[in-house]
Amino acid sequence: MQSPVSLKRLSCSCTASLSLCLLLSSFALFAEEEGLIQEVFLSELVYPQEEGEIQFTLAPRYRSSDESEIYEVPLTIEYGLTDAWQVELAWTAFVHRGNSIESSTAGIGDLEIGTKYSFMNLGGTDFHAAAGIEVSFPTGDVDRELSEGFIEYELFVIMAKDFPNLANLHLFTQAGIGLMQRVRSPSEEDDLEPAAHEAFLNVGLFIPWDSIRFTAEVSWNSNKWNHGGTESFLVFAPGLVWSFPKGWEAGFAVPFGLNENADNFQLIGHLIFEF
Repeated sequence: MQSPVSLKRLSCSCTASLSLCLLLSSFALFAEEEGLIQEVFLSELVYPQEEGEIQFTLAPRYRSSDESEIYEVPLTIEYGLTDAWQVELAWTAFVHRGNSIESSTAGIGDLEIGTKYSFMNLGGTDFHAAAGIEVSFPTGDVDRELSEGFIEYELFVIMAKDFPNLANLHLFTQAGIGLMQRVRSPSEEDDLEPAAHEAFLNVGLFIPWDSIRFTAEVSWNSNKWNHGGTESFLVFAPGLVWSFPKGWEAGFAVPFGLNENADNFQLIGHLIFEF
């Protein structure tokens, strides 16, 4: 039986989801301008960097759960090798973790490299697809809980569809798997996380309206299906993204958990510059 707190959270989540859907439907009637978007907040989009194009992203994040509060500052650089193939490097330059029982810790986080290949306008249609791989390395301090100590090999595919006659609505789905390999262990191994592989699914949309993009994402991630995994997360993330001249983009989202394992809520921002 769910606790009153869980039922209240689920009720609030459903109400917020319905409200956002109604808001997006209303704006869809007035949207007149086609517009792409560089990034959303929990998912990878199908759009690649063009050949020779460089994109810098600063994406600070705050996460609040019953056990801890975490501040993270990831930095990402993406480069287009061709009009369809890009590479990227991401580094969590700063992590601050506050614990309700122990003292807080701070330092650098993990490093990630990745690549993505996109297939745009398949067969001359408004369907798109992409496939990619990302590898993260545990460069953060495991003893201070700034890293979980895994090398993760994440493989994913993305499918997307544009709807030019429906206010330029864009729908996307990202699915993938994360293969975990423990390479660093904390000194105290009483609460050692199992090296359980993860499966994830992100579904979302965005609608352009003038220079604003209204975004919505649902993200599911679970490792309960193998190696004694104990975690499953379900998150809903409404957001806004603003496109500015000369390659600038800014965005803000407020994801909140839909199940008990997920964070109570998050605050995510991003600032993007490309040239």
